[in-house]
Amino acid sequence: MSKQKKSIQSLLVLKSIIIILIILVIFLIVKLLAQIFILPQLKQKASLFLLEQYAANNDDARHLLEQMSSDDISTLEEIIDQTISRDDLPTLSQYAINQDIEGLKEYAQNNISEDNKEKLKQLYEKYKNSVP
Repeated sequence: MSKQKKSIQSLLVLKSIIIILIILVIFLIVKLLAQIFILPQLKQKASLFLLEQYAANNDDARHLLEQMSSDDISTLEEIIDQTISRDDLPTLSQYAINQDIEGLKEYAQNNISEDNKEKLKQLYEKYKNSVP
């Protein structure tokens, strides 16, 4: 093979490697942007979905959510966002739909941080007389 053909082949291989690296970098940038901008929004929507599912099947929960201030609902959403992983959503959705209080209690005891438990206690104290 002539030097010119080897040189052209080397350039083609190098060009292919550069294209693959560019595609990889673009993929990593898109993945990073998705983690920064899209996943938090999806997680927030999931937490709202869980709250709505439970409230839809429980009159006391629905009444309580109607009484809560928007700041307190935001606090509740933050606690949910910090506690629930994507992998837990199907199980927790079933707990909420089936009103499985024991399952929800067990999950909460095992997964909610002490700081968030304190915030929940404060919300409880604030709204404990709101449920008829």
